[in-house]
Amino acid sequence: MIFIKKLFLLLLAAMLLIALTLSLSACTAAPAATTDPPPEVTPEAAPAPPQAAPEIEEAEWTIAIYLCGTDLESNPEQSFGTRAFIEMLTPDIPDDINLIVMTGGTKEWNPAGYAEEAVAQGLIASDAYIKPDVNQTQIFRIAGKKMELLYEYGENLNMGDTQTFTGFMRYVLEEYPSRRLMTIVNNHGFGPIEGIAADEYTQQAMLLPDLAAAFDEITTLRGKPVDLIGFDACNMGNLEIAYMLSPYADYMVASSDLQEKSWQYEMWLDSLSRDPAMETPELGRAIIDTYAYKQRPDGDWSKLIGGDTLLLLDLCDNKMSKMMDAFNAMATELYKLQQRPDERLYAFRAANMAQKTAHPELVDIYDFTKLVYEYGKLSSAEAVFSALGTPPGEAPENFIGDVAGDGIVLYRGVGAHHNRSIALSFWFPAYTSLSQSHDELMSEFEVYRALGVSTAFNDYLEVMLDFKYGERPFTGDLEDLENTETGDFILYTNDPFAIEKLSNTITKTTNSRAGDKTYLLGEKEAVYNWREGRFDTTVLEGSWIALDGKLCTARIDILKIGVGSIAEYIVHVPAYIDGDHDNIGEVILVFMYTSDPQIAKEYPARGTIENISVSGDMIIGPGMAGKSIETLLIEVDPVTNEPTGNYIVNEPFVIGEPDEIGNFLGYVSLEPLPDGQNFKYRYNFELTDKKGNVFTMEKRFTIE
Repeated sequence: MIFIKKLFLLLLAAMLLIALTLSLSACTAAPAATTDPPPEVTPEAAPAPPQAAPEIEEAEWTIAIYLCGTDLESNPEQSFGTRAFIEMLTPDIPDDINLIVMTGGTKEWNPAGYAEEAVAQGLIASDAYIKPDVNQTQIFRIAGKKMELLYEYGENLNMGDTQTFTGFMRYVLEEYPSRRLMTIVNNHGFGPIEGIAADEYTQQAMLLPDLAAAFDEITTLRGKPVDLIGFDACNMGNLEIAYMLSPYADYMVASSDLQEKSWQYEMWLDSLSRDPAMETPELGRAIIDTYAYKQRPDGDWSKLIGGDTLLLLDLCDNKMSKMMDAFNAMATELYKLQQRPDERLYAFRAANMAQKTAHPELVDIYDFTKLVYEYGKLSSAEAVFSALGTPPGEAPENFIGDVAGDGIVLYRGVGAHHNRSIALSFWFPAYTSLSQSHDELMSEFEVYRALGVSTAFNDYLEVMLDFKYGERPFTGDLEDLENTETGDFILYTNDPFAIEKLSNTITKTTNSRAGDKTYLLGEKEAVYNWREGRFDTTVLEGSWIALDGKLCTARIDILKIGVGSIAEYIVHVPAYIDGDHDNIGEVILVFMYTSDPQIAKEYPARGTIENISVSGDMIIGPGMAGKSIETLLIEVDPVTNEPTGNYIVNEPFVIGEPDEIGNFLGYVSLEPLPDGQNFKYRYNFELTDKKGNVFTMEKRFTIE
């Protein structure tokens, strides 16, 4: 009997162990729960609602949406929060799905009256939408195609404080239990350094370490990870973010670049409502599949012209550990490359040529790795490809669909600007915004270092940034400027960071019986061509800026350098506006150009008139339509380049109406410089190095 009793107890213990194991996620072991109860959230931080929601049976899904409206809602032209509510109210959501929304963080809800418009169009019932109170944080439930107010706090909680987020999720877990849980943070996203959900009142955002701590608590309270974390926001499809949240989630959906619109809630919620039992990855795929319909009736990802990306990450089965092992190995190799003067620019070259986001320090990890791999300088690249799920050197050919391998990227959608991307970025500040100072970048690096994502990568970044910003003299010679067949000049150097600025002034001298006249074509800053390892000082291949087909004086400043050898310039063109010849105004353009013929196929030269300045007053947008423009060629002294006060005034043209998205295209072009012996050109180059030394050089040429 004693033996039988012991056997019974052993069997009972085994059954309890199996039951406990099955109650946890099949993908990731949950952190061990502490014996102490979770800390209470103080009322000042984020009070949990004192009123309990109606008791319901455990549902299949709870979808908790943290809707921090910000200016994405208060801006009448966007009103993303209201539009999302209208979409949530459209499908017939069953009782098996709890859809709970917390609102706050914006100065105005429904500013453009989209809810009333939806009622008028018959999209929702007249009593379906409840306008959130701009003066307090609230919690709503959406059921039966109506909004139900569950609780109002009586004050505006700080939506940029993770205590508010944690308080909301504690309430959801207690009052709306379910077999599966999805959390969505809907707001501005800024990447691993600056976080997400910037409250419009406080301007505070939830930072990544705090967000990870919040999900740690959610996982502990729930006893297993969140099934799906969604970021309906920009710049959150990032390796560092995925790594820090991987212990607390099975899957994640996010965008690595700017989202032009919010998700298409109606379509994916309808799919889930029709099949609440669908597998979690299928829900992630549905979110990505339907997103493009928000911008195009045909839902064609390949025709999205913005920075749109969405990816579904699989954080199960230690896939993130495999990814980080490969990433650390790559970082170690990059560190070694940085010690070799002849090889240290390979990583910079790859980072500058790789497809990246509107935040240029967020670089697509697949495209970067592939480029360094093609240089033959990164043996660890194959491990990175394997961890991502991509075969070595083979990007997914489709714009949307499954990724072939068994890696962390299950599914992704990309627009035309990310055709070589896997849609997962990482923080690599080899190229940063031109407006960002060294001190600002180093401050960001300290934030990044504190994340503790990769010691090996931190070590590499430290030596890389020291090389990039180190104060070294220029050791070359401007006499080495090489003249191309088109009259452009190039300067080869393997240390571009020793040069603070290289610019040139371009003049044209016309020979005629009336005497020589010298005109200022303009001033332009040089661009470093990472593909060729040189400064392209003129870059316009024997051409110059023209408005309405007429060459004109222009000052060209670099706005930013994008994918590959693409440079985006801001161009200032002097002009008479509306026949006022007593005052010289200015037409301001944004002009995109690349000297690389391969990239030029994807990014043809194009320019947009952005605004007009008249007597210091800026005219922007529709107000430019109908303005008469006479561009100028400014005559200068042939020796000093100082203006003489004389001009060539080009024939006027009138700015028409903008296109459907507000762009004033079609007026800006590159026109060939006149050739022959009657036209002589002079470049005056000026180079300033990091030590403050200034070098000058004059070059003259003709175009045959």
